[in-house]
Amino acid sequence: MLRDIRNMVESCIEDAGDRLEGQMRWAHMVEELIDEGKIKPEEVSFGELFNVLCDPKHEVDRDNSVEVYEAVHTSGFPYMTNKLISSKVMEAYNLYGGIVAELSTPYAMKRKAEDIPGFVDLDTPDEVLEGMPYHEETLDERRVKISAKKFGRIISLTKELILFDQTGLVMDRASKIGDKCGYIEYAAVINACSSIADTNLGVSANEWLVYDGTARACYANDHSAWDDGANANDNIHTTALGTAGMKAAYTLLRKMKDTQNEFIVVAPPTHLLVPSTLEWDAKELITSDLQFDSAENAKNVFKGGLKVLSSPILDATSTSYWYLGDFKRDIWLGRVWPLTVTAQKADSESAFSSDIIQRYKASTYFGVNAVDYRHRVEGQV
Repeated sequence: MLRDIRNMVESCIEDAGDRLEGQMRWAHMVEELIDEGKIKPEEVSFGELFNVLCDPKHEVDRDNSVEVYEAVHTSGFPYMTNKLISSKVMEAYNLYGGIVAELSTPYAMKRKAEDIPGFVDLDTPDEVLEGMPYHEETLDERRVKISAKKFGRIISLTKELILFDQTGLVMDRASKIGDKCGYIEYAAVINACSSIADTNLGVSANEWLVYDGTARACYANDHSAWDDGANANDNIHTTALGTAGMKAAYTLLRKMKDTQNEFIVVAPPTHLLVPSTLEWDAKELITSDLQFDSAENAKNVFKGGLKVLSSPILDATSTSYWYLGDFKRDIWLGRVWPLTVTAQKADSESAFSSDIIQRYKASTYFGVNAVDYRHRVEGQV
């Protein structure tokens, strides 16, 4: 598709009647092809881009970094390379997006830390007599806190990377940055679901739910010490993963009460989250027609009712802990801004002293926190 870049660019310049405008038209055409998956970013050569967009008549002194810098920034080269690099960053980052979306609810944050008021249950509606006013419900003072941190890296595009056509090296760096940003977010969500420590966000074990200004354990046999003292809401059991364990977990979910000591209707759990060592046992449990761990070969009532997700992150804590629940109800992913790739024009001094022509920054500002604990159960065997 891009074997004859020069002819394509020259055609766009001729149609536009202006060199830079023509280059930008061509760049937008390539951008659409990348978005459609018809061109891969690594298939476009930085060296060839420079030759065609910045120095078509070979008039640039390539030993002079300032001249190279000026040639780059009077062309469509920065726009095109920004698209190529950002596409590669996002491609790697999005590999984790599916699991993150399944286990957490997105939340738009406007600052580093936010307190969300009113995370308690409403009083039971009162009978309203004819002609009398309805009682008004007000937000409770107790709050859930969500905190965020900023992560990112910078890629510097040097003269050597351009002129020596080291496109593959740049794309590899971009891919690794996207992968690491995606992994940090994914790890935080997994750790929040299982309430284990996360070094990147600086959250210790059992500190994901900051309720009424204090970190509370999401998994406990008794939450009554802080949850209004009305009920225990036990969400830990000690039955191995299997038919009996699933029955025990479902039973605990059915017994959950709100802060008014009334039973809540917990929607059926959506996911079974396990360490990688239990992945195949979990899948056998969810896909078998019969109870694979029962001598009676009874019908498997759990078949097809859940999606199994596994993570090696859980193995680092224990290979026998597993989790059942509707995690999106309890885990929120707050973003001040999502992963974004921005370009910065290097100055001529940087070009002269360090041969840096352009810089690209990939950054994300997010936090993961629990807003409730009532929709999940932990197995500890």
